[in-house]
Amino acid sequence: MLGAAIVRQPAVHRRGPEQAAPATSPPDNGAMTDFGPELLNWVTVTLRPGAAWTVREERAITRWAWRFRQRIDMARPLEDGGTWATRVTAVTPLVTGVTDTDRALALVAAANRVASLSAVVLEPETGTVALACAAWVRQASKPWLLPLLEGAVALQLAVPEASDPDAFADGFGGVADVAPHPVSGPRTEPDVALEIVATVQRAGIAASRIPPRDFRVVVGDLSSLRIPARSDGARLEVGADTFNLGGPARIVLENATHPGFGNGLLALLRVPIAGGPGGTERLANDLNRYELADRVGGTTFGAWSADEAGIAHVAFLPNHVLPRREADRRARLVNCVLDEIGRLQWLDAAWAGDGAAPGDAAGMPAGMSTG
Repeated sequence: MLGAAIVRQPAVHRRGPEQAAPATSPPDNGAMTDFGPELLNWVTVTLRPGAAWTVREERAITRWAWRFRQRIDMARPLEDGGTWATRVTAVTPLVTGVTDTDRALALVAAANRVASLSAVVLEPETGTVALACAAWVRQASKPWLLPLLEGAVALQLAVPEASDPDAFADGFGGVADVAPHPVSGPRTEPDVALEIVATVQRAGIAASRIPPRDFRVVVGDLSSLRIPARSDGARLEVGADTFNLGGPARIVLENATHPGFGNGLLALLRVPIAGGPGGTERLANDLNRYELADRVGGTTFGAWSADEAGIAHVAFLPNHVLPRREADRRARLVNCVLDEIGRLQWLDAAWAGDGAAPGDAAGMPAGMSTG
């Protein structure tokens, strides 16, 4: 359990850091506001996929590290709150030909309860399953966001390669989506980039890089932003009332142990909504789909998940992607809170159903343990 009950606070009811103003498409005025070409080059230099195993387009790149492929898209920039932002989306197709939606939703929900930086997403209409994440990149966010995005994108492609694609697909009742490179054909040997999983696991053996003092100090950092928070040293908690969700939500940051990556930081957003006619597993999957398609601003790292306590958004930042300097660690904690606030505001504004309290919303997702 996550400990003490949430500290309720009056709703602020204003556009948050991720929804500062309506977004508009920019005029075609070149690279001053468009980070797309720069980010495309960043992917090529950082991930080094190699020309023989890459398909490069004007605003996208598809890379093969072994059997699976990953497409990284740089959307046209948008002006959001007076600054320009470019959305980077990474998708790794896993399974196709899924026909038993309920069976697939149960597997998706189980995987997303221990999500790290990408969500497993089922598209019922097409019968496909994929890993996906996204981030809006601005000039000011590049120094801290790009290293985190690099880790998310690298792990997204590397993690499924650690399993048998056919056995994985059989679990969903589908076929492994392992289309070969259109020119080079199937890749027979794994790229060295897939060693990122072992690197992350080694970093996860050590204690989490977030010491208890950071949680306490960040309470003051958030207070300067008019965000009330509390910490007992083991975790950081922020509570917020909502307009449309039927009750208060709760944000918790705490050190945790991931079953695949070891120690790191867990960011948890519990929301007071029930599953409706389709159930919580379908709702969680739909939230992942809608956020990837609809939310402007912030990052779409982690996943909406369903468990016995209801609906929550889970993101786990392994030690490998956590900064070492105190100032950078504190900034990462603040940004995690701001991102969850932005996510909550997006959901609250978009919610069209009846909010229903999920009961005891204090439980940690199954599969993770507090550090």
